[in-house]
Amino acid sequence: MDFLTDVTTSGLERALQGISAQQQATAANISNAQTPGYRAQRVNFEDSLAAAMNSGDPKGSSIDTVDAGTPANITGNTVQLDAEVTDLQKEGLQYQAVAQAISFKYSLLRTAIGS
Repeated sequence: MDFLTDVTTSGLERALQGISAQQQATAANISNAQTPGYRAQRVNFEDSLAAAMNSGDPKGSSIDTVDAGTPANITGNTVQLDAEVTDLQKEGLQYQAVAQAISFKYSLLRTAIGS
């Protein structure tokens, strides 16, 4: 760990990576909402990040993409468009909140350094 990064900052940075992966999966799901046989994907990282934070190494957390497990329609597609649009909005808000938290931490550091 470098001198500018503590466990909290590393955790926030890893959370941004996880949320970004969620946004990419959600965008792919929305893009493939009409593709026959497409299986919707979900990204899991929260539990792994929480465990890694408790152990003091958030960078060691995993970001896993898995099948969403949603039921298939008549074409075999498992995307539920309403849920995907809601997820995309939620993920955008989460990303914004975590980015603001990181920005706040760095502004505190700049203040402490005196620049």
